[in-house]
Amino acid sequence: MAGDIDRVGEGAVLCAKTLIFTHSINNESDIYSWLTSRVREMGFRDGFVSMFHTHIAEPLQQYMLSEFSKPDSIIRVLVSTVAFGMGVTVGNVRQVGKFPH
Repeated sequence: MAGDIDRVGEGAVLCAKTLIFTHSINNESDIYSWLTSRVREMGFRDGFVSMFHTHIAEPLQQYMLSEFSKPDSIIRVLVSTVAFGMGVTVGNVRQVGKFPH
């Protein structure tokens, strides 16, 4: 996935939308923090990476669902517990991962 982040250019979203599932909020937070720091080191904007779980306020959950569903979403990587996968359809996700394997 780091290679995909490396391919993101200024003013263009070239990173395939990616969904990473994990089994706990603690793991999700660790992955989110690492990815966010990596993206910031590379000089990209906040919002590129987001996280989704049941303890996030409902309005923020709805925003993330709506935004991530857009083909040109500013959220390119979403780290989530299984909360995101329940009853949600996002047709243009190109990469799905599970951590730990």
